[in-house]
Amino acid sequence: MEKQSNRKEEKFQARYTDAQKCFLALDPKKLTAEEREMLRVLLLPRTNFLPDSDEECASLAREFLGEQLYSAMRSFCGVVRAYYDAEECWAKGDRYCKLYYRFRAGGKPLCSLGIRQNRIEVIIGFVRSDCIAFEKERQRFPRKEIQWTYDITNMINGTKRLAFPLTDADLYPHLLGLLAIKRKPNRPFQK
Repeated sequence: MEKQSNRKEEKFQARYTDAQKCFLALDPKKLTAEEREMLRVLLLPRTNFLPDSDEECASLAREFLGEQLYSAMRSFCGVVRAYYDAEECWAKGDRYCKLYYRFRAGGKPLCSLGIRQNRIEVIIGFVRSDCIAFEKERQRFPRKEIQWTYDITNMINGTKRLAFPLTDADLYPHLLGLLAIKRKPNRPFQK
């Protein structure tokens, strides 16, 4: 029991800076909505921190995104689950994002959701063969949302890392089209 409490204390120490710990004593019920939002942003981890459990990761993602973007994230995850039998896992962030939620299908990466403060992106890595397949089907994707991002993204180490903001549900069919280029879905898309 003592080991478990020490572990939680170490985790607490790693997640928050000394300045952030001072604000944890504030009672959020006594704050205005604007002050609560400022406190939420202030208490976000400043390093790339990966909690131990899926529940803690989901809680951290909700803190980074806020309720509206977090529900958009869950909605997109549901859409991907509807068509793919994919493994899902949380991953520690890097210089681009604080936290990732990754999908793998057939042992290979399918896509990731990159989470930052008040922002979430769908990240799809295209290797050369995916780029060739995209060029063949290019005209069925919208110029502004998909083709433009594809065109301005550089190939680094043999991969184009396409990142699309997850703000518009109307973009989901096009994102699923890109995923279908990477890997054929387990269940057919519904029109």
